[in-house]
Amino acid sequence: EARWLIEQVKGSKLLKGYRGSRPVDTDALVNILITISELMAEGRIREIDLNPLALYPAGALVLDAKISLSQ
Repeated sequence: EARWLIEQVKGSKLLKGYRGSRPVDTDALVNILITISELMAEGRIREIDLNPLALYPAGALVLDAKISLSQ
């Protein structure tokens, strides 16, 4: 489902490489989405803002995050 969601984003084609740029590590993005989904489903996180999230040909990096934990 995470891969399907990524493909629904209008700019998802850019992740596969654009005008000579290398494709990014979509597996890393999928893992981030799944991990966040699991934490939300467990009720451990109430709110999360990851901005920006940098994707590279090998890996991903959250550059800034704001997380509100559930009580």
